[in-house]
Amino acid sequence: MFGFYRAPRQTLQGTNPTFSIFVMGARKEINEKVSLGIRIVEPFFPDKNFGGELEGDNFIQTTDTDIPFRNFAINLRYKFGKLDFKQRNRRSKIKNDDQSNDDGGGQNF
Repeated sequence: MFGFYRAPRQTLQGTNPTFSIFVMGARKEINEKVSLGIRIVEPFFPDKNFGGELEGDNFIQTTDTDIPFRNFAINLRYKFGKLDFKQRNRRSKIKNDDQSNDDGGGQNF
């Protein structure tokens, strides 16, 4: 689930309307490689209404716009191949033993 809300905002010339969105989804794993999902955006309201007002010294502008916002999605996921994130034991070919004994290999202060 995901939700977002923005309160109305006052600007220098008027107001910007509120904005909110609600999304919910679910996924079902059928087996290790296959899963099926569904997502619904704005299940309760089919349209978003954007209204606003602007005012100046010699004008007033009022807007009222409806935008279709509701949508549905179905998702099928199939995993192929294998990713292994286990860390392997590697031996480095670099030996940092130049200062481990006093053979004159390093600087002495």
